[in-house]
Amino acid sequence: MPVTDYFQKVGRSTATTLSAPGYTVAGTSITVGSTTNWPTTTGVTFAIDTVTSAGVRVEGSYTVFRGTVASATSITNVTYVGGDTNQNYSAGATTRVYILVSSFRDNRFTDGILIHADQDGTLKDGAVDAAAVLASDVVTTAKILDANVTEAKLTHRPSEYIFDHVASGGVWTADSVGVNLNASMTAIVCYINGQRGTISAVTARAFTLNVDTYIDVLNSSGVFTLVYTTAVTNAASPTLVANSIRIGIIQAAATITATDRATAPSP
Repeated sequence: MPVTDYFQKVGRSTATTLSAPGYTVAGTSITVGSTTNWPTTTGVTFAIDTVTSAGVRVEGSYTVFRGTVASATSITNVTYVGGDTNQNYSAGATTRVYILVSSFRDNRFTDGILIHADQDGTLKDGAVDAAAVLASDVVTTAKILDANVTEAKLTHRPSEYIFDHVASGGVWTADSVGVNLNASMTAIVCYINGQRGTISAVTARAFTLNVDTYIDVLNSSGVFTLVYTTAVTNAASPTLVANSIRIGIIQAAATITATDRATAPSP
């Protein structure tokens, strides 16, 4: 089978000769004099050429292959990758086999890196997207965007085990009892349908004379807002809209006479 390793080792003093039966085009294995100093933990890129009796390379005899060192004298999975035309080689002292640092090896090394990294060295989007790549218990809370922790992605839905409630704040206070119709609220943190929401403090809101104003928090797809609904004083409370909790009732006569904070059910 072809060598698919992108990251291949080299070795020093790897030159050897081709042994019988030599190499034929499309052959997938060769026997050499020795694979001493050849790496065995990765595939290898190597060259074959022939030389004259004077040790000069024969023109047109240089070819490059990939393969796997299988034993002290055997290289398997041999695949032609470039150089001169793929050709037959005879066994003997004039046929050299050796590992070289070549463009074929170095370019493949770079191709391997570019599969998962961009040219600036950063990882490509999606480079770490397989369960087998990411070790268990290594992702910290700080690495997860709050918006990405949705009910659909949790094994147990928070809406089924977290009651709607006010966690902190949301306290209404008359600004000037007996003087005007203004009231203010502290910033609120609350949970509706298992989702956490916040609303900033309200300052000096003017309420309507001679009515009861019901104050609800509405969770609209994760966006929390205050909703004010008026009703005749001491009349039946208006219906609570879905995905809401009621946090207060303001009664206003000539001035604000009472404020009341709704109480969430206990878990």
